[in-house]
Amino acid sequence: MKVSSSSESGKSLLLVGRVPAARVASIAVEQAGASAPLAERRRSGAAPRVKVATPVRVGSRPSVTVRWTATDADGGRLLATIEYSANSGRSWKTVSVGPSRGNTTLPSRFFTASRRARVRIRVSDGFNETVAVTGPFRSLGAPPEARILAPRPGTRVTAGALLVLEGVAFDDAGRRLSGGRLRWLDGRRVLGRGDRLNAPVLTPGRRRIVLEATDALGRRSRSTVTVRVAAVKPLFRVLEAPARLSRRARRVSLRVAATVPATLTIAGRRFPVGLRVRSLALPIRPGRSPLRLSLRLVSGGKVTTARLTILRR
Repeated sequence: MKVSSSSESGKSLLLVGRVPAARVASIAVEQAGASAPLAERRRSGAAPRVKVATPVRVGSRPSVTVRWTATDADGGRLLATIEYSANSGRSWKTVSVGPSRGNTTLPSRFFTASRRARVRIRVSDGFNETVAVTGPFRSLGAPPEARILAPRPGTRVTAGALLVLEGVAFDDAGRRLSGGRLRWLDGRRVLGRGDRLNAPVLTPGRRRIVLEATDALGRRSRSTVTVRVAAVKPLFRVLEAPARLSRRARRVSLRVAATVPATLTIAGRRFPVGLRVRSLALPIRPGRSPLRLSLRLVSGGKVTTARLTILRR
């Protein structure tokens, strides 16, 4: 027997332990030197009776209600332990322990997907225990459970700053999901996969970060967090143009990249640009005079301008 907890006042003590019950008529807790036991329990004359109803189908709703009938000839208080098996009784896991009230409602995710599921009820009067097992039934299980650990809701970062994404997810059997089964998104944009990654540069504004978890059966669930990304002045990380053009050229090719996601405007046309280099092909009119282009880079209300002059031959 071991001490599991005690009250703050020190006036009471909770003892938890197991003793062999075979051929035992009573059990008592005694204190050395005391004239009488601190607590005592005697075996009742009759074991409790219990019947459990077999669920028809589990998992079509977020919760499951398990129902049973338990009686005790001595009228004592009964404790009910509910166990679940996804392999027709070869192994069991405890899903609920509490006073026997005839029913209890539990989350569907406690009942792993199975075509050979069973529920077992163990009812005890503190000494005698009676067990009842349902017939086999089908459990649909539940989608995985995902949770974002970082960033915290309301986190503020500047565009281009490092933002660590960290999360955790479990399937309905309690197995941790990792790798490609975890996907991070910024709206519809995929940021990466895994339980931890450094987020690519985010567009300024309120960003809705999503962690999507997928289990082995293809079931999905999502967890979201909103962060605020403050704008910074965008700069050209790459801006390349040909040194000369043919006077008969009708297109000019540019290679562009920015320090943060931005919108580039050239000659009335708009292009989304980011950290990756992008090639742009602009229509131009043939001619002998130098080609002059005005570029305007905008991100979150911050603006950078540039001019290009390309000679013709």
